[in-house]
Formats: sequence, structure tokens, C-alpha cells
Amino acid sequence: VRNAPIEGLELKFPLLVELRELRPDSGGAGQYRGGLGIITEFTNLVDGTWSFTVPPRDQCPPWGLFGGGPAQTGRLELREKPDAEWEQIESGRRPVQAGASARIYTGGGGGWGDPLRRAIDQIDADLADGLITRAAAEALYGVVVDDVSGRVDRAATALARATGTV
Repeated sequence: VRNAPIEGLELKFPLLVELRELRPDSGGAGQYRGGLGIITEFTNLVDGTWSFTVPPRDQCPPWGLFGGGPAQTGRLELREKPDAEWEQIESGRRPVQAGASARIYTGGGGGWGDPLRRAIDQIDADLADGLITRAAAEALYGVVVDDVSGRVDRAATALARATGTV
């Protein structure tokens, strides 16, 4: 991934990088989970014109192999004023005022292998690290997540898998 350091962006352009983090659930589910995309959010400090380019593969998600799931695609969002709603936008040049913010979501990589074969320890670590959400862990990896701890409930998962309720 080609990424400019935040400090370099802020020195070169009149903008403030508000956020740059891994994008949870963006990698395809699999015995070996696909790599995650990133979210970058920045705010314009002066009036100007921005050139937006939708991240590659916005129409064709990276596919999974051997039973692995596809990854999420990239997208762009713009909030023209601090109190406005975020809207998804397409590529192109666009005038923006100071205070406008944009988010760039890059896609992830496809998963490899059956997600139900992913080691429970790895799923639990992904949950703890915020790489996947509870919803993804339950729906895609067939585990039961404990309401209190937010971690994989191994006994309940084994029972659910044995009875086919996941």
C-alpha cells in the first residue's frame, strides 16, 4: 500500500488528518483472513478544489479462494460542513470549503479457506484487537461471543457448531 506519512501530508497540504486506522471487517473471512483495508479521514483547512479518486476495485471485490469470502470494496465519503451528514461520492474534482472532511475507505484482501476452520484463538484475538466485529465473528466464523467479556465463548461455540445452529 502506498501511504504518505501523516506528518508529510499535513506539511505539504492545508489539511488535518483526523484518523488513519485499520478498517474492521474489510478482509474476507477465511481460515486465513484477508488483509484489512484502512480508513483515512481528513479535514480541509482552506477553501479549494479536491480531486477524488475512488479506491481501486470499488466494483469488483477481491475474491476469496478455496471457500474464503470476498473482501469489502473501497469507497469515498464527503461531509461538506462539520454538522452535515456523510455522503458517498464518486471520483472527480469538487470545490470544497474550509471545514469540509473526507473519508477514504480502502478495500481489503480476500480470505483463503473455509472460515469455520479458522482457529478459535485467532478469531478471539481478532475480536480483542478490533480487527473483526462481533457481528462478523458470529455470522462469518460461526462462533458465539460472550455478552459480558466480548470474547469467544468456546463451550457455547462448540455446542452451536455440533448442533448446526451457527
